[in-house]
Amino acid sequence: MDAKTVRKIFDKLPPKRKQVLLRVLAGESKAKIALDICDGSEGAVQQNLRQLYKDFQFQDERERKLPGLIALFAKSMPELIGAGNSQGINESQLSVYGDETLVGGQEANIANPITSVDQEQNFGWVEDASEDNPDVLVQRVRSHPYHNAKIQDQCGQLRILDVERPVEIDNIYIDINVLEKLPSNSRKTISDFQSFNSAIDKSDRLDLGRSQQERVPGIDVAAAENNMKLMVLGEPGSGKTTFLKSLAIQCNQGRFQPQLIPFFIELKYFAITASSNQCDFSLFNYIRDNFLLNCDIWEEQINTLLFHGKALILLDGLDEVDPENADAVLTEISCFSRVYFSNRLVISCRIESQLANRLFSLNLTYVKVADFKSEQIEAFSKKWFVAVARNSREQGLSQAAEFIEKLYLSEHQSILELARTPILLNLACLVFQEKANFPSSRAKLYEEGLEILLFRWDEAKNIKRDEVYRKLPVRNKKQLLSQVAAIAFEKDDYFFEINEIQQLIANGLTKLTDEKNAPVQVHLDSEAVLKSIAEQHGLLVERATEIYSFSHLTFQEYFTACRFANTLEPQFLEKLVVHINEERWREVFLLTAEMLPSANANELMLLMKTEVDKIIPNDQKLQHFFIWLNEKTLSVKNQDKVPFKLAAVRSLYFAREVDRFSNSMRARVSSLFKCAYALDKTSYFGSNNALDIDSAVYFFVVFAHKPKLIRSCTLDAVLELKPELKQQLEKLQDEIPDDEENQEKFNNWFKTDFPNWFEQVKMVTIKYRNIGQTLELSEESKTRLSQYYDANKLLVDCLNSSRNISPTIKAHIEETFLLPQTKYFQQ
Repeated sequence: MDAKTVRKIFDKLPPKRKQVLLRVLAGESKAKIALDICDGSEGAVQQNLRQLYKDFQFQDERERKLPGLIALFAKSMPELIGAGNSQGINESQLSVYGDETLVGGQEANIANPITSVDQEQNFGWVEDASEDNPDVLVQRVRSHPYHNAKIQDQCGQLRILDVERPVEIDNIYIDINVLEKLPSNSRKTISDFQSFNSAIDKSDRLDLGRSQQERVPGIDVAAAENNMKLMVLGEPGSGKTTFLKSLAIQCNQGRFQPQLIPFFIELKYFAITASSNQCDFSLFNYIRDNFLLNCDIWEEQINTLLFHGKALILLDGLDEVDPENADAVLTEISCFSRVYFSNRLVISCRIESQLANRLFSLNLTYVKVADFKSEQIEAFSKKWFVAVARNSREQGLSQAAEFIEKLYLSEHQSILELARTPILLNLACLVFQEKANFPSSRAKLYEEGLEILLFRWDEAKNIKRDEVYRKLPVRNKKQLLSQVAAIAFEKDDYFFEINEIQQLIANGLTKLTDEKNAPVQVHLDSEAVLKSIAEQHGLLVERATEIYSFSHLTFQEYFTACRFANTLEPQFLEKLVVHINEERWREVFLLTAEMLPSANANELMLLMKTEVDKIIPNDQKLQHFFIWLNEKTLSVKNQDKVPFKLAAVRSLYFAREVDRFSNSMRARVSSLFKCAYALDKTSYFGSNNALDIDSAVYFFVVFAHKPKLIRSCTLDAVLELKPELKQQLEKLQDEIPDDEENQEKFNNWFKTDFPNWFEQVKMVTIKYRNIGQTLELSEESKTRLSQYYDANKLLVDCLNSSRNISPTIKAHIEETFLLPQTKYFQQ
């Protein structure tokens, strides 16, 4: 290269690169140049030198380039040798090279010959041959303070919705499981899901649509050699981002793929940053500028790392990329992955996003984040009540234990169902933290959960999606979902073929009204709306190919209740009460009663009471039972001064007697007593009064068929108030032969004398306590009695869940609760 060309290239050098060159030619050390020009980064100095080698055409990888560069300038621009960029030319500092110095790999005649290494040492540094070794580069980056700080800043803490401060990821993260076969790829038909419909009546809610395939730890899948390129799919708030951040932290700490360098990239911000400079829209440049420039390595070494597969590339939130940048981002991911194909790549995306499908050609392995299992819920809760609630470890674990215990109660099963999604489990923990209990108003909890999924989660992450129904307000979205949910629920449908649900959406869109109850003018494609609801909110999910359901049965029930609570159609509540004896409608009744305004709530209670009374026909035996029930209740209330409400006492005796004469209902006794407790929270058997006495006598009657058991029971404590009854029962007790002394005598007594003995037991209990009467019922009557009680229990629960029922209506229902129809009609 001649002197004229050297000068021409020199004049066109960028300012910083020219300064580095001048300082090198002046003989300054790398450390001093870095301190003065490159913010202390020796790697940046070396990167500028690499560019200078290219500028002046030192391309041979075998040659030592620094001596050649110095020789070139000693020949072409000798005035720069020994001259600092801030100093004038000093003749005493001119080059030691002679005019015959050559470059480009040829031998150089040097006036004062010294070796190339000597030349480099004179300038304060030596090019290290190990600098291009990829393993050495990995260790350099992994040990560099900047990279560790960068990963810790990006991934070391989590911001949790509605929590004021970030939480250390290690203090809250729970290992996720994934499904290796996507449910949406399953070839099931709608008939394969019909068994779930009948399961709902048995409260088998938690298995609704859940995949039966084995769940695999997510970290094992990410580590597998055949999963070099992984797409992690999941519903909103399922833990995708947290999983990728955990991989980055574990890699940085050497607990996962310690031979790699982790790079966590939020694709939304990559797109924004890169799009601001279209000529720089490159993942390579983004990694270089945001991660590695400050780690003392230069561009060629970055290439070396990536070409040798030394990176763990974690691309988070593909679905969050702005639509205008989506094509460019997809193209860049595809190109980068093909060029640097040896690196591990993990991408996260929402389950229904079309962007995920457009990367299909990259041979990605697709997995779906699975719902939390019981042990994960428990583990998360323990961490939450310590780290998030800022309790001591002892206090946090104690509160977590209480949370878990109450979460698994039958009355909270719908909340447990939601808690299988991490973001909604966090909501349940937040709600529980306030009062150490779940709210009696479940509708508000579900409403808050929906607000999170419908807009707050995206709002908190500053995501603006290209919604096909963006202009549709949240209120109208709820209205649409309510119409779809209610129509399907009426038909006993929980799973929809795609054509069916698209038609329901299309019909719902035409019925939308604004706040003035005027039709909303929308022209939306039902297929696009379905995809948007599934992808953006996770409220509808694809359980199998083109078969959808609500993500949680709780949400379908809530939306169905909204339809009944918010409709203006006349006689609409009458359509609800006809389902009063269907177990699957129970939650809908409770939520509707809670959401209705006062006038409508009163109407619903009266309609339910009328429907309840239709269940028991004017059957003589059953009416006789209810007449006895009322008389017994009045006697203990008036004569024995039992302090509880009449309705609660009637409910207690109903449960006791039903347990005695109806074996088919014995398994339900615990729930039967809950009705009395719902009417009067102070009511119970065992209060050292008439109820306590009758409880003991009830035990005697029920177990009289097992005289060996009765013979050993003690009656002193419970019968002190009724000495005559005690005397009679103890006499009957003494008549039972001792089988331990004479088994044959006992067997003979049981064969010959037991029937008469048992009749005496009934006569004594009827005479003294008016209990123990025989009531022979047909199976049909038992079924009706069971239905009648269940309907009454639902009525009481609705009475308690609504805060808008008038005191008059509430008093009327309690006064007529479990009364015989003849008695009821007389009042």
